[in-house]
Amino acid sequence: MKLSRTLKVKVGKLSKRKQNSLDSLLSKNAEAINFCLQKAKRGKRITHELVYKDLRKLNLPATVIHGCRAKSVEIYKSYRKRKGKKSFPVVKNSKVRYDNVVVKLRKTNNVQYRYFISLLYKAGQRGKSNNRIELPLIANSKYQTDIIQQIGEDYKLGSTELVKRDNDYYVHISYNKEVDLPVPDESFSPIGVDLGINNLVVSVAPSSVLFRSGKRLVWKNEFFRKERAILQQNAAFRELYKLKDRQTRYNNHYLLNSARDIIEQAKRETNPVIILEDLTHIRDTTRVRKKQRYKHHTWIFRRQQQAIEYMALWDGIPVLYMDPYHSSQICSRCGELNKRNKHTYKCKACGFECNSDYNAGRNLQQFFRAICSGERASINYASNLVIPESKAEMDNLIGNNSIPPAPEVAGILEVIL
Repeated sequence: MKLSRTLKVKVGKLSKRKQNSLDSLLSKNAEAINFCLQKAKRGKRITHELVYKDLRKLNLPATVIHGCRAKSVEIYKSYRKRKGKKSFPVVKNSKVRYDNVVVKLRKTNNVQYRYFISLLYKAGQRGKSNNRIELPLIANSKYQTDIIQQIGEDYKLGSTELVKRDNDYYVHISYNKEVDLPVPDESFSPIGVDLGINNLVVSVAPSSVLFRSGKRLVWKNEFFRKERAILQQNAAFRELYKLKDRQTRYNNHYLLNSARDIIEQAKRETNPVIILEDLTHIRDTTRVRKKQRYKHHTWIFRRQQQAIEYMALWDGIPVLYMDPYHSSQICSRCGELNKRNKHTYKCKACGFECNSDYNAGRNLQQFFRAICSGERASINYASNLVIPESKAEMDNLIGNNSIPPAPEVAGILEVIL
């Protein structure tokens, strides 16, 4: 399996001549994309033969022209998928996309800037090599330095994009690697991950349990909602867009930290496999009070799952999705079906009492082991579902395959309310 990531690096201080060259390149790039979009607006397919000769007049490198055509196709497809009243897209500022063949990344002994990247900024001429521009990179962390050093060795260089934000320039460097994922079986240690709103994630491993509260995330998004309402009333649309970006950055930071904690927990297990819930159509199948609707419909569980899944696959840890049917209501000790009382689960049959999200995480572990031992379904990689034949069979399967927790975990979590 091929996986890729993107490293965002800020460009160092440039001379006025280089800044003008990059500004001209960005301007021509946007002009080329708009040219392709106008062709599509007239009902024509944006093919290479249709636009290449015209775009060469802009004195752009061939690789940038190919990137403009590809970007215009993506924009037009997105425009066609949108519903309701919509205006035809016009690009004002766009990223300049480069193929990995023309990008050169090198290390120097320069005291101020150790790494430089060489990009094409205009069409080349025969016998001349003055169509390149070298940009210094600010690798201001050990993480960025390590990644740049590994590109070309452990990682393969992918596409590169040049971006301008405010008065600063950035380079988005894509890198990828091949990952061999094992096929999970009975010898694997399942980590059941239950997602919620008050408890953002509860990850139950054979030897440890991880709780990550979501209360601060809920409070922060409610703060953003109120601020957004004030800006909308005052028609401050520019500030509104900035606030939206700020909210997205905050949520991503919070979700990535939660995912990173789960991956670190999984690495401490032998042959780990992460079990996630298939929450497709969860918003349509659950009913909440009117006061809870905003919180329910803005629940970003899918982005949290994507963060966990991608980080796990990058480290070679398989991820499975399972049907969460009654995962919060089945007793993880005896298999009886009970109703949960908010955050507390208490079994009427055996008296087992614990946090309801912890109980759901244990049940996800048991779903995996029951399926492995009973050979009821095949085990697939991430984004594929493992679903038993019927809901009644799931109840019988879990009831007959109850697995107690590790002694050190059970002693801590027998009575978590």
